[in-house]
This record gives sequence, structure tokens and C-alpha cells, in this order.
Amino acid sequence: MMPSLGKGTLVSEITITEVEWTDSGRWTCAAMNRLNQTSPNTVNYTLNVTYTPKITITANKMEYNVGEEAKLECVAKANPLATIEWTANRLSSSRSQNYSTITVSNGDTKAFLTLSHLNESDNGNVTCSASNALGQSNSTILLVVKKETTLSVAIIAGSVGGFLLLVIVIVCIVL
Repeated sequence: MMPSLGKGTLVSEITITEVEWTDSGRWTCAAMNRLNQTSPNTVNYTLNVTYTPKITITANKMEYNVGEEAKLECVAKANPLATIEWTANRLSSSRSQNYSTITVSNGDTKAFLTLSHLNESDNGNVTCSASNALGQSNSTILLVVKKETTLSVAIIAGSVGGFLLLVIVIVCIVL
């Protein structure tokens, strides 16, 4: 039942419990009576929900071969917008890396980390940290750099006194 403020006046309300970021946006209240049935009177209200960053990463584990280029992505949804930093426990300071951040209109902040010419010493955790005035969130990607396996095959056959031996030895060498 709607409360009344007097003759002909009704009050309608909406209560949002457990407000989430998805509740942000434009809310409209529309009212009609017998006199304006074709075009209701409306009042708009913009709800701005603030929240700490929520991170989405490419994957929890990324595998590459030595010499390849790694492209890592981290997306932070936050209001106010988040700033993102990458940290790594094993990346050498001399390595070639490229870091860029893009802010998308829906409130997401995307950060990309590109690591060129990977080597086995780059193995380890790479962490994306997103922060805003309300808090911080972290997510970690395990970077696995594998040495390419080289397989060599040698076939050995022999002869004694001009006779071909019937024994053939196949040797596989994994480097």
C-alpha cells in the first residue's frame, strides 16, 4: 500500500537493498492520471554507486616458449576509476617490456603488459594491482617460459668385412 500525503497525492518509493555496481545508472519515475494518459510526467535520477576495483585477468597461468612475446591483460572495473600497476617477482630489470593503460567509457580500466624475447629466467608470478580511493585489489598470473624441446634422431648401421649388419640402432637425443 502506498502512503498518501493528502487528498489526491500518492507517494511511491523503491528501496534497493544490497546495492551493487550494476545498480548504477539512470532511474526514472513516471506518473500518469486520467488527464495525461498518453504522456506521463517523469522525473529522472542518476544513481552513482562507488566501489573498490574488481579485477579480471587473461588467465591464471600463461605458457610461452623461450624467445616468444607475452601479452598480458588486466581489466579493472571500479568507481571511481582505478589505476593499475604491474609487478613481477622474477623479471630482470634489463628486459624489454612495454606497459600501456586504456580507460574504457563503461568505467573499466584495461592495462596491457607486453614482454618481448622471453627467457627461462622470466618464469614466475606477474601481479596486476588496481586501486582507487576506496581500496585495492590484486590478481596474479603465473608466467611459465619453457625451453623449446629439440629432438634429434640418429640411425646407426654398420658393416663388417663388407657385409651389412642386420642390427640398426636408433638414438633419440632430447636437447
